[in-house]
Amino acid sequence: MGNDNTAGGYSFRYSTTISSNTAAKNAIQRALQTWRCAALINMITAATPTETTCAANDNINILSFDNNCTLPVGTLGQTTRWYSSCTNGDKYIIEIDMLFSTAVTWNYGPGATPAANKDFESIVVHELGHANGQGHVLDYGKLMYPSLVSGVDIRQIDDDALTCAHIALAHSAQNNGCTGGSYQPNTSACGIRARIKVFLQGPYNTTTGLMSTTLGSVIPTAQPFNRVPWLYTGTETFSALPTNTTDWVLVEARSTLNGAPIERRAALLRNDGTLLATDGAIGVPFTDLNPYMPYYIAIRHRNHLAAISKNAITLPNAAALDFTQAANIHGSNQVALMSNGKYALYSGDFIANGIINISDYNLYATQIGSAPNQYLDGDCNLDRNITIADFNQYRPNAAVIGVNEIRY
Repeated sequence: MGNDNTAGGYSFRYSTTISSNTAAKNAIQRALQTWRCAALINMITAATPTETTCAANDNINILSFDNNCTLPVGTLGQTTRWYSSCTNGDKYIIEIDMLFSTAVTWNYGPGATPAANKDFESIVVHELGHANGQGHVLDYGKLMYPSLVSGVDIRQIDDDALTCAHIALAHSAQNNGCTGGSYQPNTSACGIRARIKVFLQGPYNTTTGLMSTTLGSVIPTAQPFNRVPWLYTGTETFSALPTNTTDWVLVEARSTLNGAPIERRAALLRNDGTLLATDGAIGVPFTDLNPYMPYYIAIRHRNHLAAISKNAITLPNAAALDFTQAANIHGSNQVALMSNGKYALYSGDFIANGIINISDYNLYATQIGSAPNQYLDGDCNLDRNITIADFNQYRPNAAVIGVNEIRY
């Protein structure tokens, strides 16, 4: 890759076939953000659209539907790269044109894709893989697999694609004698996403392997950690609750195990354990962390015992940091072993200070019998009600003590 736009990378222009389609443009922006933040790929969109709608070596990087130059039957997207030679014999990309089919019914997201639709964002993320030099792979379910099943979303960059992108970026950033200068990694404030998986014991169902989503509409639209003991002043909010959300969690990134957090972020917890940004995108977006640096990650919840990672992980990470495996967590007996072999954060830390004891029971006792359908800390199974079921969650965990690094 090269410095095509004098800003270190490439600028795409929407063709008139896309420029009026807001949903399509939003999906494209999410896909570009995914690559910029996960792999530091330096690709953006320009403000001015173009009348060009077909792939041609004309010094315009286009994003277009195939209205005027139909793609082959069954082809959902197609990327054409144009090359020039460097003085050392390498070749670098001087233009990238991307076309998308009009012969299918697209889901533009960000919600899940209906069974009969193809997911547009997934195809854009895939084609952007081609844009940074990647070919197809034969592993079904991978981002760069050459086909996408209806009703399926593959919007994230897997380990293989991320590794290839890092190799391409490192080589492209060298001074290869290419006209216009060397490619530069993205340095915009898009943030770094941490991929994390965690279960909460209270709402976890060992049969389905999922947590409940019963809280639903009582989950506050603004993060709930702006009070004792967290005193978190973040402004995270959501306008539409992402599908299958269980609750909010608070995530901390630290440079040392026992050091103060460098940055904290509130995130939404999906019922399969995946942490989401407030727009439903996978991963917790941090803005103050340095890319490709190691960080310890702590997870906090309103009424479950917090936990912190055993090791520092390099961010951004392609494979999720998995708190459902005790081997990844600092300290012994810091997570509850569920009957299906998974681990979950202990329920019953109602005052969230890192120790489950009589103080937690006292809070529960003041809230038992409260009117139903509320968002209360005494509700540790997250069913909108405070009943004996919550006490039954608390009782076996009484006397569990969190490691010093997570206590308030």
